[in-house]
Amino acid sequence: GELNVFPNDADIIVNYAIKSRCMDNIISNGTTNETELDLDLGFGSFYVFANITMINNYNDSNLLNNLIELNTTIYPTTKTKRMRVWMDKNVYELNTTAWGCVEVFSNNTQVFGNLTLKIGREKITSGYDYKYILNNSDSFSFTNYTAFNFTWGIPTDAIKSNYKAYARFVYLNETGSKKEYNSGNTDGKFYINGLEDLGDPEIQIMSIPDVMKFGEIGLVLLNFSSNNGNYDDVRFVAYSSKHLGSGKTQCISKDLDSSNLCTTPYNSIVAESYELNNIFRGQNMTIGVPVFLKDNCNKHYKNGLYKFYAKAFYYDGVKWRDSAKIDFNLSVSGIIKDNCKITTTKKSKTTGDSVDVVVPKKLVFEIANYSKKVIVGDKFETIVQVSNNESIDVFYTIQSYVYNGSRLLSEGYLNGSWEKGWAANKYEIMILANETRNIVLENRIKEGINSGNFTLKVKIIGDKTYEEKRIIEVIESNISKKTDSNDFASNQMNINQTDIVVSCDYFLDELYVNITNTNDKRAYLRLLKDNETEKNIYVQSNQTREFIYKNQIETKHFIIVQDKKTSAVLELCVVDINNTQVKNRITAALFENKTKKNLISRFFDWFFNLFGLN
Repeated sequence: GELNVFPNDADIIVNYAIKSRCMDNIISNGTTNETELDLDLGFGSFYVFANITMINNYNDSNLLNNLIELNTTIYPTTKTKRMRVWMDKNVYELNTTAWGCVEVFSNNTQVFGNLTLKIGREKITSGYDYKYILNNSDSFSFTNYTAFNFTWGIPTDAIKSNYKAYARFVYLNETGSKKEYNSGNTDGKFYINGLEDLGDPEIQIMSIPDVMKFGEIGLVLLNFSSNNGNYDDVRFVAYSSKHLGSGKTQCISKDLDSSNLCTTPYNSIVAESYELNNIFRGQNMTIGVPVFLKDNCNKHYKNGLYKFYAKAFYYDGVKWRDSAKIDFNLSVSGIIKDNCKITTTKKSKTTGDSVDVVVPKKLVFEIANYSKKVIVGDKFETIVQVSNNESIDVFYTIQSYVYNGSRLLSEGYLNGSWEKGWAANKYEIMILANETRNIVLENRIKEGINSGNFTLKVKIIGDKTYEEKRIIEVIESNISKKTDSNDFASNQMNINQTDIVVSCDYFLDELYVNITNTNDKRAYLRLLKDNETEKNIYVQSNQTREFIYKNQIETKHFIIVQDKKTSAVLELCVVDINNTQVKNRITAALFENKTKKNLISRFFDWFFNLFGLN
């Protein structure tokens, strides 16, 4: 700023101070003999104080009249970083209270959404572990500018380290896409002069069984070191991950009620049974955790070496989270035959004595409901009723597909996306003893298939293979809509940049991609992530589809949406995970290209050149 004095050539000494309007502490202060001073404060709303304490060569009998106060606001220029976090100190001691303030600047008249304020400790690698949630409101609303104060009691077990307070506001814009404001990388940093860092909690394997049989119960001896951790409750559990010989992800662990243990191990009966309370910092303990293996009566799982996890889970007030984990290998071979047979008593025809007879396992299944007519490209469901007439639980895989001779005509829907191949929607099911279940399988006929009558097959594989077939009528999509235009053009919209709206969001190592089609016709698109193999997708008119990529821990991700017909790039999301935000979004119909390899190569060359990343 510039300070006007009289006379304008007088020698002066000025004391100045600058405060945030929502905090009482001074952000910047000093002494200068200049009338102009440049300070890089960033954006925000400020109080500015200046006092001329001395004027040389000028007779001023009352210097108190030379004090000025000014309120000024510097508005942010970016779309995302529109929040400031101010702390009242740079260093805090244990058992004290930190005071802070959050300023939010909207670039709209009024916004409504979710406000999160959290504090995290700096990681050894990079980023912050946001363990402390101070605010998580789904009904935060403001107009243009708002500010609010917060306090945080420094925990008695806080570790000596750098910390950061981070604010984030997520809302939906006019098109329904997620947008956000946040406080960025530099705001809200402070230091806590706390306890010495003992490290994260650890698990060590003391002993494991040499070999186990399917259906057997074993014991894994663990040593748990809490180190920095203080927990009200900790649950321990061990379960399988995959068969090392084949590399297939397979769960051979069961819970005490014979249900699948691997889905939510922290909520299992085993974990609840092996829960310890009031675990304090610096504790070491030895605990034996049981391993329960499925009976494998149908010999679905192979003998061999399996990878297992031993984990400790703690409850953070919202959900159970990993505290510590370790993996180990366990050799599994053979079954316990007594677990796999049902005995009934019958009279012997020769002696008249009662004898035990082993009754073979029986599984009954039928196609309860299916679509007799399906349209190319449209999803259809097949409902299968499966009955287990045994007194033991059984595990099977189930799948469905449409074919003609040796030609596969369908795709399958599994885990939130469309997959290709004969086993596209194949997954494992468990049928409890004497249980009847209805299972829904989803397919669609691949694009380009002509009308005709073809075979729908449902297959269940376990102790043996069970199959059911039905004849269905497939109708080309252009015929079903009674249009004389060509097959592709009849359902493919004329895509332009305003028809497709893409939003990307990142939360807890999961990347969310929402694609909205605002046109009145179905859109056929390609979705690529990080230059990997694309997914061919479609989005119905005026609808949104969400795609979730789990365990995404790389620094940056590139999400590309293309027009399937022309290969033009419609939108690109660049996600910077370190900042937990979408850093850049570029919309550009760049070019048309017939060759996939050239398309991807040319696009990334263009993108890296644009941002100088080469």
